[in-house]
Amino acid sequence: MRQFLVVFSILFISLNAFGQDSTLLSEEALMKKPLYSDMMKAFREYDKVYRLSLKGSGGFYGKVDAIHPRIDSLVNLQYFYVVNEDLKDLPKGLGRLKNLQQLYLSGNKLKNIPDTLYTLKNLKRLDLRANQLLRVAPEIAQLTQLEFLYLNDNPQLDFLPAESIGKLKNLKYLNVKGTKINRNQMEAIKKLLPKTQIEY
Repeated sequence: MRQFLVVFSILFISLNAFGQDSTLLSEEALMKKPLYSDMMKAFREYDKVYRLSLKGSGGFYGKVDAIHPRIDSLVNLQYFYVVNEDLKDLPKGLGRLKNLQQLYLSGNKLKNIPDTLYTLKNLKRLDLRANQLLRVAPEIAQLTQLEFLYLNDNPQLDFLPAESIGKLKNLKYLNVKGTKINRNQMEAIKKLLPKTQIEY
């Protein structure tokens, strides 16, 4: 019975999500919103959740190694923090969070930027430092609102699609320190984005 109620409540949230709309908050206003850390509480209060942080308990239960596939039920989510955990992939539902502005995924085990992230049109801050990234796809050009991109400390990352990065005209800061991306690539990006602060 309990299992049925959990499934029903998630289904109910999913159906209601389609009718929801959210206004993008300024960073200052967003930081004043409560920070949720319990996923089931977040599902129960889905329309109140603007900020969510997931952290493993360590010990017997270990680190966070997956995000609930119905994450897209949190229709107002604009800040998502899962740092120093054990993520190797992300659910497709994450890409349906059209209002997400800040995404922190540093210190996980992602080898590629999951395709689902490239649909986050309002994303302004993307932190992927200290993962196991091997490549960045040209689709990153779709993140037209991106202002801060952290790719540093991915020791196997050796290539950035310069032309695609060059289309991120709102980019204020890019960090690729601790990667194998060479100076020539970065100089080409600097020419395309002269106003962007770049560290390499």
